[in-house]
Amino acid sequence: MKKRFSVALLVKGFSGLVAQILLLRELLIVFAGNELSIGIVLANWLILGAFGAYVI
Repeated sequence: MKKRFSVALLVKGFSGLVAQILLLRELLIVFAGNELSIGIVLANWLILGAFGAYVI
């Protein structure tokens, strides 16, 4: 049971990472791939992640 839970968490984390990378690549295409857009995306990612950790 514990191993299944660990595998499920691993799969969830990996799929989240893949989704975030794909989203970042799509946003780079939309906003012409400049450094400001990368900074905004990463800042939002960190701020919202911190907010989610605080709420939970």
